[in-house]
Amino acid sequence: MKVSTRVCDTASSIRAFRLLADKVVTSNSKEEVYTIFNVLAGDLKITTVKHLLPDDLTDLENDNWKKLQNWKRWWTREEHLSRLILVLFKGSMMPLTPLS
Repeated sequence: MKVSTRVCDTASSIRAFRLLADKVVTSNSKEEVYTIFNVLAGDLKITTVKHLLPDDLTDLENDNWKKLQNWKRWWTREEHLSRLILVLFKGSMMPLTPLS
């Protein structure tokens, strides 16, 4: 079962959760990743990241998401974030080699 369906109580909440989770992968800054994780874990209100969501999803409550405190602690450990960043940018870090 997906995490979003365990902690979200409405279809809109599930949609917002999944959109934010997808933003972790496409984010350009470490600070934004931490902010998104804090919203996903209910530490910050969803309005903190309203610029990342469609207008119809910015007035939701994410109080139920507080159940994810342990999940957030695990994922925001330095080695996990470093591994995530390495995987995301692996293609751009590899040296260019001739094809033939």
